[in-house]
Amino acid sequence: MEFRVLGPTEIYADNGHRLTVTKPRYSAALCVLLLNRGAYLTHAYLAEAIWGADLPANPRGALRASVYNLRKISGISERLRTHASGYVIQLGDTDVLDVSVFLRLGQEALEASRRADYASAVRLLERTLAVWRTPPLADLPATAVMQPLAAELLERRLTAEDA
Repeated sequence: MEFRVLGPTEIYADNGHRLTVTKPRYSAALCVLLLNRGAYLTHAYLAEAIWGADLPANPRGALRASVYNLRKISGISERLRTHASGYVIQLGDTDVLDVSVFLRLGQEALEASRRADYASAVRLLERTLAVWRTPPLADLPATAVMQPLAAELLERRLTAEDA
């Protein structure tokens, strides 16, 4: 599967078919899990990321419903794990997350530059920046959790542009 968060949230199946995330809160939950892939996130943290100060009356129940609906998307249920205090997403070896591609290409460009292979460094930086589509997490709520995540990603892009 391919996951894109450097712009509006997009998911693509292995066959290239785009999968639909029907509500912004589902996208928000997925994005926070993806940006923290492999880490168990608590119910409280995820609720803050999705709703911020506008928590529903039963945030845990609403979160459970969001995760339930995420699991309906083909391929998500195999990657999304539940534990007593929250959730984690585990990506497989063949899965692609655009943030990971951006970071890997940026690191390769830096290494090429250190070797004084400036032509390769420029090509790699161009590929690094091409991963971006629009501002990261653009379709998600601007909560106290999401804003710093988006700001960090934008800062990394600016650093790559300045290189």
